[in-house]
Amino acid sequence: MNSHDRSMIGAFIYDIHQIMTKSSNISFEYIPREGNSLAHSLAEETSKRKDEIYLIGGVPEYAEHLKDRDKEDGMD
Repeated sequence: MNSHDRSMIGAFIYDIHQIMTKSSNISFEYIPREGNSLAHSLAEETSKRKDEIYLIGGVPEYAEHLKDRDKEDGMD
């Protein structure tokens, strides 16, 4: 990555790059949006609400059904 990312997510990208340089056992896997509707919904709702959420012990009520669906889809 040659250019400096100045977006809000840039700090996370920087941290990931730092971890990658220190670990030889790291991998990334692309998961389509349809395969992870819970993460997509949480990101979308958080962006709309301009709010921060912390997922400690569960998910917000509006996303419960997606958690169950993603869990079922993962069992295929």
